[in-house]
Amino acid sequence: MKVFESSNGFTIKIGENANENERLYQSSSQNDLWFHLQNVSSAHGILVISNKSKVKLSTIKQDILEAAMLIKHFSKQKNNHISKVIYCYNKNIKKTPNGQTGQVSLGKKPSVLSVRQNDELMEEILKTRK
Repeated sequence: MKVFESSNGFTIKIGENANENERLYQSSSQNDLWFHLQNVSSAHGILVISNKSKVKLSTIKQDILEAAMLIKHFSKQKNNHISKVIYCYNKNIKKTPNGQTGQVSLGKKPSVLSVRQNDELMEEILKTRK
């Protein structure tokens, strides 16, 4: 599992395979944010916000962007100019019945973020790997 720190000090975790993806969403708090590429196989990501008190999503837009950029970066769409990344609270993620390891279903419609290629910012994010 890859672990990074956002610019505001939040932990971002990225699964490296199906087993890690499954452990990642199962072990995360319900109020953490879960990330994935839209309609494409990809790593799962978690932005750990549950250990901060009363976080409003409007105050962590940069952290959400950084988590989404990491999902794009560690995918087959790494070099695409723009990729769509979905995210929602982890409590809205459920294991797909009879699904493969790491396969999930969404309980609610996720938010969608268009993530643009930004090599300079990505380089800074990658430097925070723990």
